[in-house]
Amino acid sequence: MNIAVSMYGAICKSAESQCCVISGETCSGKTETGKRVLSGLLRLLKSEKPDISSKITMANIILDAFGHAKTPLSKNATRFGKFLQFFVSPDVTVISASFSEYLLEKMRVIRQRKEGRNFHIFYYLFCGMSQEELDQLYLGTIDNHRYLGFGSPLAETDAEEHQLGRMYLGVCKSMKNIGFTIEEIADCFQVLSGILNVGNIKFATKDESTELFVNTMDSIENAAILLGIEKEKFENALTTLSTTVDGETITAAKSISKASVGRDLLSKELYGRLFSWIVFKINSFIQCLDHKKKCSSAPSLGLLDIFGFEEFDTNTFEQLCVNSANEQLNFFFVQHVFAWEKLEYEQEGIEGPPLDYPDNKSIVNLLLEVRQPLLSLEIDKPLIMHNSFSC
Repeated sequence: MNIAVSMYGAICKSAESQCCVISGETCSGKTETGKRVLSGLLRLLKSEKPDISSKITMANIILDAFGHAKTPLSKNATRFGKFLQFFVSPDVTVISASFSEYLLEKMRVIRQRKEGRNFHIFYYLFCGMSQEELDQLYLGTIDNHRYLGFGSPLAETDAEEHQLGRMYLGVCKSMKNIGFTIEEIADCFQVLSGILNVGNIKFATKDESTELFVNTMDSIENAAILLGIEKEKFENALTTLSTTVDGETITAAKSISKASVGRDLLSKELYGRLFSWIVFKINSFIQCLDHKKKCSSAPSLGLLDIFGFEEFDTNTFEQLCVNSANEQLNFFFVQHVFAWEKLEYEQEGIEGPPLDYPDNKSIVNLLLEVRQPLLSLEIDKPLIMHNSFSC
């Protein structure tokens, strides 16, 4: 609550945008902290829309279901960066709000680490839908799906399974109340089912022939129906590669490994686009009319929650980017709290106790240093310039 009060007081006093960045190691309580800061802001802020508070709450329920997952360290880990902005008028009344999403961990859709799981929403379906509804979406049981671990338990206890079922009902209720139509909700679940069926598609070759074919016809047929595409065209796209040279199209069969990679890339992209569409729809429900015009020059209160720093033998690209952001934030903190304070003491001739603090500048330079960074980012100004830091 103190952080929310500080942000509110600062924007009232200066009429300048304020932002709270929540970062840290995974399982350090960032998500819960974000909820408490948000709750404090919603208590303090007046709004032109009387239902903005309830809509933000419902939006978070939906985004948590599609963007959170179980990891070895947390049962409800954030797996994307969520930025919420409240745009305010001169008297600090909310005129509009907007969500932005960054670096959704799409790799989790196709592969999870030991003791980890896919995104929550997949398990909500199996615990919340009737078997008849599951069969209509060609889902069967959780044991049928490669992307869910092929036989990994749906829930460790009956109580947990019941809880997942309640979460499914909560997501459906939130989507309906915030503004999604029944057809749009059904479409979301149909795409999710299509992704799981895509994951079950397998490839093979005939004898010594290089011709590739799908040997799980039920999976590709189900996926094609759910995604609304022609089965023959879908199979052709998965098993062959076409290249056009000088107006002539050359078609060649893919190898089994390349076809499998293409299948998984498709699943990741489908989930990523579904997630982005959900965020877009949520924004259409919580933003004011003519949002861009009214909010282009309005100050805002921002709340950024990024998923946590983790150390693995092998990182996903998204995790590497998040770890890089956390390294920057740590450098920013150390520079302000220790390095610059020590320099100011020395300039003013004040004797102080010796400060021994970790300096991760070499790591940040390796990742983002302007001349030859590991991650080449196109930015207007360098993130690190001698004694200055721009975040």
